[in-house]
Amino acid sequence: MSLPTMDLVYGALVLALVGIVFGLWGMSAASRVRRRLRRVLRGTHDSLEESLAAAQAASQEAQAVAQALQGRVEELEKGFETALTQVGVVRFNPFSDTGSDLSFAVALLNHRASGVVFTGLWGREEVRVYAKEIQSGDSRYALSQEERQAVEMARTQKHRE
Repeated sequence: MSLPTMDLVYGALVLALVGIVFGLWGMSAASRVRRRLRRVLRGTHDSLEESLAAAQAASQEAQAVAQALQGRVEELEKGFETALTQVGVVRFNPFSDTGSDLSFAVALLNHRASGVVFTGLWGREEVRVYAKEIQSGDSRYALSQEERQAVEMARTQKHRE
């Protein structure tokens, strides 16, 4: 063989080796992609399209659930505006001739300090119960010292939001 023919043979051999290296590299890359695809599919679906369709359906369902929950949260927040969540209780003895603190004042307020205060006065012969409306921490009716104390207890009570 002549020298130019040998150069062609060596050139072809180098090109063949380069082709083999690129082929092996391509097969390795395809194998990595296949492994990743199997991990994504997790054996539950036959194709990437089915897996993506299932993921999209699950995503839409999750969005629908999230929207329903958001609506419910807004509804609960509206109800919380008027919920009586703060309580103050004061027991007292209004009469000097009785021996125990059987009378009470109970304030039930919302987070705006509005609600009601109940007062129960216990006596030997009878029990009287009064209710007074509270707006912004005060009442249009005269409040006793115990009722004011119960309202203040309820107002200063930390409520959970």
